[in-house]
Amino acid sequence: LYDDTGLAENASNWIGLVLRDEVEARSVENVVSALDLVFDKYGTELSDKEYLEKKEWLWVVNASKDALSILLSK
Repeated sequence: LYDDTGLAENASNWIGLVLRDEVEARSVENVVSALDLVFDKYGTELSDKEYLEKKEWLWVVNASKDALSILLSK
């Protein structure tokens, strides 16, 4: 989802296709922002295990949990 679709570039463009509204789009954008922060700081060449060990990964987890809650609430 992160780099295989346009969701990371502009989630609002996906409203009506895979997202229902701006609230869902913002929740996806928050996940993307959290991932961008991790990738900006550590690059994109670490192993999954190494990313999971970074304290900033918790931001990705929390943003993802919030997005999941929003996506499932409707």
